[in-house]
Amino acid sequence: MTLPVLPPAPKVPAMSPAIKAVIKVMDILGKFFCIFKGGIGLVREKFIKARVEQMTQRKQNIMPFDGIKIKMPVSPLQSYDYRVDATVDLKFDFRQLYDLAQKVADNRNGEVNK
Repeated sequence: MTLPVLPPAPKVPAMSPAIKAVIKVMDILGKFFCIFKGGIGLVREKFIKARVEQMTQRKQNIMPFDGIKIKMPVSPLQSYDYRVDATVDLKFDFRQLYDLAQKVADNRNGEVNK
């Protein structure tokens, strides 16, 4: 069995720059429209909490689970608060660095004074 020979696909002509610009603007406007239509939109900062609550609110009750009321037993364990005060005596020893700087300064002064 042999497959038929198909003609090559037609070449699509290049679009004019004016059409490309219109398509680009329409694409941006379409994205804005979808954002606002979806209800996500821009929300003032003080209303964000209410908006998130509204978006995540359940629409209806789930009867098998919403009707169940369980009382958890009270644990006989008690909690304790501990306060720990600690101090750190942090000291740095820079004697080696001072000695190195003094040697470099003495060598340089010796060269300058010659």
